[in-house]
Amino acid sequence: SIVYSTPCMIPKEGTDSNLFIPSRVKLTADMISYKVIEHIDHNISQSFTVQELADHVGLSRHYFMHLFKKETGYSPQEYVSVARINYAKLMLRTTALTIAEIADYLGYSSSASFINAFRMRRGISPNQYRKMYASKTTQA
Repeated sequence: SIVYSTPCMIPKEGTDSNLFIPSRVKLTADMISYKVIEHIDHNISQSFTVQELADHVGLSRHYFMHLFKKETGYSPQEYVSVARINYAKLMLRTTALTIAEIADYLGYSSSASFINAFRMRRGISPNQYRKMYASKTTQA
């Protein structure tokens, strides 16, 4: 089911491809970070090193880190983490995938590391988030 449901959530060309950008980040197409964020969002299940992201836009690692932080307010590693959690939230709300399947798809080394990362960012476990969202939709 992961093979079927996950591609359905990937933005289509010509749509707002930056679905997982935290709300405080405002980007324009001429920003270096825009290209990197598009690359991350379209490859959310892959692991990225800062060097790989810097190479993607043809900058040195140090200058890329400085520029990305200046433009977005996040370090590249922090952005990837936030984007993955935002994607996980969408998957938890819109699929019946297990926590293990979501963790695997998003590139976490284990379900436990995904659960810990989710809890650290959201303050609740993925299961609690899913239940909370499900109860809100049944009340509506």
